[in-house]
Amino acid sequence: MSEQEPKATESRIGTDEWVAQVGGRVRGRTGLWGKLADRWEGLPLGWRYGLVILLFLLIPPITGSQLVLNALGISDNAFILRTGVRFLTFAMLAIGLNVVVGYAGLLDLGYIAFMGIAGYLYAYLSSEFIQIAGVIPYGLAV
Repeated sequence: MSEQEPKATESRIGTDEWVAQVGGRVRGRTGLWGKLADRWEGLPLGWRYGLVILLFLLIPPITGSQLVLNALGISDNAFILRTGVRFLTFAMLAIGLNVVVGYAGLLDLGYIAFMGIAGYLYAYLSSEFIQIAGVIPYGLAV
């Protein structure tokens, strides 16, 4: 028994046309971002990795230059460092929550409690009334 192609007048029940057209939709991107995305996907994978690494290597000198800081209205680089560290910390927490709750389907917030305890310990140990000699044993213990 051989399967035949349906005629144009016949119903195409069971065929998923939307899935079949996805490739054409992806290739039909328009505008500046569409052209950039097409060019990016056309590059070999090694070149893409190299460009991303180069971008990450160039971000600190660019954001640390006084010309860029003045253009953004920032007087010191400490603000960028504080904001970046806070942003990356919360991004790591969000990724962890996504993995645990989303992919694994569990509700386990123990690592968030661990993060809170670590933050409290950091605030306590970095306060002015504790000398460096008192902090070193705690750091070695952790």
